Amino acid sequence: MRLTDLTVRGFIDEVAASSPTPGGGSVSALAAALAAALVSMVGSLSLRKLAAGASADRSPERAPAPRAAMASGPERVRADTAAMDLIESDMTMAVEIAGDLRRHFERLVDEDAAAFDAVMAAYRLPKSTDEERESRSAAIQEALKEACRVPSEVAKGAVEVLRLSDLVAREGAQSALSDAAVACLAADAALHGAYLNVLINLGSIKDQALVAAMREEMAKAVKSGEAIRDQVMARVRKALE
Repeated sequence: MRLTDLTVRGFIDEVAASSPTPGGGSVSALAAALAAALVSMVGSLSLRKLAAGASADRSPERAPAPRAAMASGPERVRADTAAMDLIESDMTMAVEIAGDLRRHFERLVDEDAAAFDAVMAAYRLPKSTDEERESRSAAIQEALKEACRVPSEVAKGAVEVLRLSDLVAREGAQSALSDAAVACLAADAALHGAYLNVLINLGSIKDQALVAAMREEMAKAVKSGEAIRDQVMARVRKALE
């Protein structure tokens, strides 16, 4: 059975058990999946409100431009319609992309556990002869690379969710602004959790060119994600406090 087929309580119990998997990597992937799911919810809710004509429930950032706001009659209607069409397009895109990311993260929940188990299996390989030691060492290195790849995918995907949380926080239904903020924070937690899981595995990889490249890639992801997080949370606090 896949981890994502468990009940919520079942998954929590598995994490709490004494076995090393599912651990922080799988939890980070799940956090990213939940963040993406929240983005989908906010986007879908916003589309429903747009369909119902709830134009008042929108961000001030998407209000008509000053000139359009002073217009009257057909000109004002055209300005409002254009703004609504743009929001609808953005929310539809956010829902679609977030859905794809959520399914990707769901797969990574199980892939992370499998990658860690493969590392442990490689360390248990026989090492009595030179040939066995060489084979074991190669297997360990390959398993470690996979154990880095999975959380790196989570980290990069989490940055995309952060971008989407920024979009739905700016343009989505303001009644769901706190949900957009939780999506942002969950994606941020996923990003940092995945980043740490990459780092701990990089420490045992011998290919220094790979290590340097992945460290640089992850550092850029974290920097980008933190900038988006700070921007979203500043906007949310300004609106809610």
